[in-house]
Amino acid sequence: MKEQKQISHNELKGSITVEDVLGKDVIDTEGDNIGVTSNVYLNPKDFDVLGVAVDTGFLDKGMIIGSAYVREVTKHAVFLNTKPVYKLLGMMVYDKEGGKIGRVKKVVLKERKNEIALLHVKMPFFRKATIPISKVEKIQDSVMLNITKAEMKEI
Repeated sequence: MKEQKQISHNELKGSITVEDVLGKDVIDTEGDNIGVTSNVYLNPKDFDVLGVAVDTGFLDKGMIIGSAYVREVTKHAVFLNTKPVYKLLGMMVYDKEGGKIGRVKKVVLKERKNEIALLHVKMPFFRKATIPISKVEKIQDSVMLNITKAEMKEI
């Protein structure tokens, strides 16, 4: 059991309350507003913040963002240190020579984290490809692979 102690007003300076977090815009690393905080989750045993729920719109189911992905909470917004992977959906995929492969249809995550394991890509003529993250060179406005179309047949 933790030692109980009194807290002074000086110790509370600079702290924030749950009210300070609720209803704030949530901004990703690219400066995009991904929604508004709708809830804060705490560990009932040690009172540590586990994460925040983000309302992403009227018909969307929203998401929960773990506290490890929160860079800073300010007076006006919650800033993330990551870009949510759902933003990859529909993104164009190119091989290392600049050839079009298709569009990202689904993102498979590693163990419920915001880390990509696989990309499912919809290709022309109803074809599909599953691309491991090790074959991705970089992700910006599009996905650039580190292999050619011919090499994709080997994965």
